[in-house]
Amino acid sequence: MEKIGHTENESGDCSICGYTFTPTEGVVYEISEDETYVTVTGYTGNASIVRIADTYQDLPVTWIGIDAFKEKTQVKSVILPDDLTSI
Repeated sequence: MEKIGHTENESGDCSICGYTFTPTEGVVYEISEDETYVTVTGYTGNASIVRIADTYQDLPVTWIGIDAFKEKTQVKSVILPDDLTSI
């Protein structure tokens, strides 16, 4: 069986299967004091699948804060950025 890769269209979705590449709205990002990385500190949305951005304001998102998804029981899956170093 041949596997077909995703092809991103202008709206941020896969034109083959509809997979969403764009980050989920409602994720709260905080830039580090030294302005070298970003931490996810919260989530205000209600999606069950949350995609964290790879970058925020041109900085890599590398941390997920301790209480970022506290009491967000509807969240069933979180798609993490490649540069993530700490959860």
